[in-house]
Amino acid sequence: MRAVDVSKLDLKSLGKYCQAQCRATSLQVWKLGRALVAAKALVPHGEWKPWLQKNCPGHKYSTCMRYKLFAERQPKPDKLHEKGITDSYRKAGITNLSKKRDERKAAVTAMKNTVKKLKVLSEKIAELRPLVVALEKKLQVLS
Repeated sequence: MRAVDVSKLDLKSLGKYCQAQCRATSLQVWKLGRALVAAKALVPHGEWKPWLQKNCPGHKYSTCMRYKLFAERQPKPDKLHEKGITDSYRKAGITNLSKKRDERKAAVTAMKNTVKKLKVLSEKIAELRPLVVALEKKLQVLS
């Protein structure tokens, strides 16, 4: 396969090229996952991790397991999502990919909710301030 000189492509062609690469990435992940499914069935008990380390160097165990799971849940490659591997994972029901991003979103949401509550409290305090001032004046008169 001949490499494409992307520096010579116009914007529309670059978009098409990127879309094709996203689909190709999903297909490559699916193919590797299918191979891992087949290998897992043949590797003796207790030898899976060492086999992965030897035959998939540079890939984390969790990544290999995600590829395998993807292939198990996506039996045919014609159903791969066109937006890329992340959307393909989501379509296959693999949702823990972006755990850190989801945790960050949850933290941001919690902070926004806290800010809203603080604003409400601040408004209530502002409403009560004249009352407090009036009560302090009455206390001074009574003292």
